[in-house]
Amino acid sequence: MATTRLIAATGLALSVGLGCSAQANEVVNAPPAAVTETRNEIAPGVSYYRADRPASGVPGSWFLSLGIARNPAEADLLYSCFPKLQLGGSSAEFTFPGASAAPYLEFAAGSFPTRAAAQEFADKLPKDLPCNIEIRSSGIYDYDRSAPMLVHVTRINPAKFRGQLIAARGDDAAIGRTKPSDVMKQIPGAVAATNGGYFVMEAADGLVGEAAGISVLGGRLLSEPTKGRPWALIRNGEQIAVSIKTSPSPEPMALTTKSGATISIDGINRQPGVLRNCGALNDAQFFTAIHDESCAPKNEVIAVTHQSGVTLTPSPDMTAYRYRPNRRLKPLKAWAAPAAQEAVIVASGDRRAALAGLAGSRQPVALSMGSLRGETGTYAVNGGPTLLAAGKPVQRAMEEGWPFATATQPQAVAMHRFVTLRAPRTALGITETGDILLVVVDGWRFRNDEGPAIAMNGGATIEELTSVMQELGAIDAINLDGGGSSVMVTKDGVVSHPSDKDGERAVGDSLILIGPK
Repeated sequence: MATTRLIAATGLALSVGLGCSAQANEVVNAPPAAVTETRNEIAPGVSYYRADRPASGVPGSWFLSLGIARNPAEADLLYSCFPKLQLGGSSAEFTFPGASAAPYLEFAAGSFPTRAAAQEFADKLPKDLPCNIEIRSSGIYDYDRSAPMLVHVTRINPAKFRGQLIAARGDDAAIGRTKPSDVMKQIPGAVAATNGGYFVMEAADGLVGEAAGISVLGGRLLSEPTKGRPWALIRNGEQIAVSIKTSPSPEPMALTTKSGATISIDGINRQPGVLRNCGALNDAQFFTAIHDESCAPKNEVIAVTHQSGVTLTPSPDMTAYRYRPNRRLKPLKAWAAPAAQEAVIVASGDRRAALAGLAGSRQPVALSMGSLRGETGTYAVNGGPTLLAAGKPVQRAMEEGWPFATATQPQAVAMHRFVTLRAPRTALGITETGDILLVVVDGWRFRNDEGPAIAMNGGATIEELTSVMQELGAIDAINLDGGGSSVMVTKDGVVSHPSDKDGERAVGDSLILIGPK
């Protein structure tokens, strides 16, 4: 996580390399205690409130980020940009969380009164600079306390609340995007909602709206887990029970004949050859999860269920069969969306021969899709990184999808931005007494981009989000999808302040709280 040490430099006298001995200026500005507003009971046993951390200090500034350096070679490359910029420079030191945590530097240049002024300067820079210039505000760094932190909380007491907490999607489909407020309108008795897990946003990365990790809706597995990534399991019985899981899968997914011949399933309801966030279950080449990256496994068996409502795009490298429960696999005659209770089984690359062999046995085949299947009150949403376990902060970002030490330079910059800088966040937590916390932190909102970098709310780093969850009483917690997706909705409408340019964003799945009938 980011330290609060700012390493300053004057002009071009900046020392380079991670072992630099530049003069350090300690930024000591501890966050003030949170101020909790009056709670609003939105259902028996459920309250919504805001826990605001007030601002302190002076407004920040706009500047140019040149990128990050994890080693002297990367530092030398970024340092070579300074002569062309002709601006004063600085570097801030960070530590990325994880087993292989090591310090690294972010290089910055200039100080501008407005974002527009910074952009005007950046637009005039040579296009062949070895560094990738990004305009940043100090308000998204943890040393800057000039902006308030606005935290929205829906707290559920399962001992008093007699409703349900579910994951839901628009029109109950496995693919597609819907605003959480619109999902609420489709569900009678819904009293609150947040966005849920990560999902595919662009067609180049898969089927738009598909979950980028595990998704279970009412005991139906709609998307496979991502290897190495945590997820939240929700069970609705006499009381709601939520737990954070770190295992890759409830149980292996497979096709099995009556005689016991088995072939593993690599994915559910996605295009073969496109795996968002990587973390393949069976392909060793793509075991490592990488957040917001798409890997391209070439040898897969994918099951597309009737809940997907999509027709896959065939390729010469794909072979498809029609699956009906406890019947023989039959070659698919025409590419179409599966009928109710059926599935399309698609194999690519080397896996085609194995699937053809299973079909060639002419035996009835059963499709196993995990131990959660059939539990109508069971739901699962993907997320990461893990924030808290047994009351203690967890630093597993590097192992759970942000492999910072081995990432390419562009990937490392994105991981730095995601983990160690502030952003809008959504989180799910469980307290020691069993209360369930749905939490949204507003972020990326500024009063006037034409004026000083005065943030209405900058957001939270992953480390700050962990602290927020602890302050709220959570002992186990997980980060969910955030950024422009973060939103909290109650019966009164959207109560948070989404950062997406269009307001509330249409997302993959949503967490919906349903009042008692």
